[in-house]
Amino acid sequence: MTNKDCWETPDDLYYYLNREFQFTLDAAANEHNFKHPNYYSEENSALDKDWSGSVWCNPPYSRILINKFADKIIEVSENTLVDIVTLTRLDPSAKWFKKLHKEACHMHFLPKRLRFKGADSSYPFPCCLMYFNIQPKNIGAYFNYD
Repeated sequence: MTNKDCWETPDDLYYYLNREFQFTLDAAANEHNFKHPNYYSEENSALDKDWSGSVWCNPPYSRILINKFADKIIEVSENTLVDIVTLTRLDPSAKWFKKLHKEACHMHFLPKRLRFKGADSSYPFPCCLMYFNIQPKNIGAYFNYD
């Protein structure tokens, strides 16, 4: 893993989303940054496991791993009824992003640069939420718009 792989989701964003989606799995975490007690880590890889329920996924952002997670998210989305919400860098020029965007039911642009938990400053790129097999009801209220 690289330092691009451990961006911890801000607690307030996760808790807001969790109220709506009642996540049952954090698909990309470690023992220090998991958001749900049921989580997959590098040692217990989500890429090799079945996903079920309602899944939160803030995938690793390094090129190799984000491509693998994008493929897994698409596989699960196409072959199951598992609800998935992802937090990713907004990067329409990247192949992995194009694949996810094509498959997503809905995408929500975050209106400001995100400050990941424990980071010294805001992430240098915009981010977005993507929803698979599920539609958000009122996420805009979190950002005081919509």
